[in-house]
Order: sequence, then C-alpha cells, then structure tokens
Amino acid sequence: MAWHGMYLLNSLSIHLAQAALSRVGLLYPLFAFPLGLGLTVGVAYLSYRFLETAFLELKKKRFSPLAKKEAAAAPPHQMERPIEAAAIRST
Repeated sequence: MAWHGMYLLNSLSIHLAQAALSRVGLLYPLFAFPLGLGLTVGVAYLSYRFLETAFLELKKKRFSPLAKKEAAAAPPHQMERPIEAAAIRST
C-alpha cells in the first residue's frame, strides 16, 4: 500500500469523519479517530489501486531501460499496400 497516499489523504478523511459524526451528533474523539483511520486506509487503497498502479504501469512500459532498448532495436514499420501484398502472395 502506498504510504504517501495515507499521508496526503489523512487530513481529508479526518475532516469527513468529523463532519459525518457531527451531523449525527456523535462528535467524540473515541468515534472520530477509528472512523477517520478507516476512511484514510480505504481511500488510500482505492487511490493506489485505481490511480497509482495505472501510472506505475505506464511508467514501466514507456520509460524503463528495457522499453528504451526494445524501441531502439525494433525495425521501423513498413506499410504494405494491399494490392502489392496480394500480388506478391499469388505468385
């Protein structure tokens, strides 16, 4: 799990928990801390799972040293014309 996501989302989660508890009339630290912690962990997990992993995969595919070597070694694409390709195959 990404710890920096928890760090960034902690304050937001605590405020959301306090706002929800104040609407219900249960604004006590004994309730606010566990609810805020649960929200922090849940939102950080969702952020990591759906946002960060997508960008990490993109980084791995586009900017890793192996991807750069494969791109440099790949031959340039040469498009065949369909008519010429059919003529060559039929002969």
